[in-house]
Amino acid sequence: MGVPPSDQDPTAVRDLADSILADARYDPPPESLVDRVLEWIGDQISRVLGSLLGGGGSGSPRPTGPPPPSARPRRATPPPTG
Repeated sequence: MGVPPSDQDPTAVRDLADSILADARYDPPPESLVDRVLEWIGDQISRVLGSLLGGGGSGSPRPTGPPPPSARPRRATPPPTG
């Protein structure tokens, strides 16, 4: 015992269903403030751990090699003798 065959055009039925489900009342509810704050905290922890452990992640890449001349500490020059 099955469903009797439909005399409706499948494409038209699908288009009608898509237009009905496109209504805003069928949108998922917005994320709560608590959920957004917890997600932000988790992202920050991941960034810090990634940079500390060198995991990369979404943080800045770790530099390799010697620092550029502008980042090197300057040596104190001895006072002139004379």
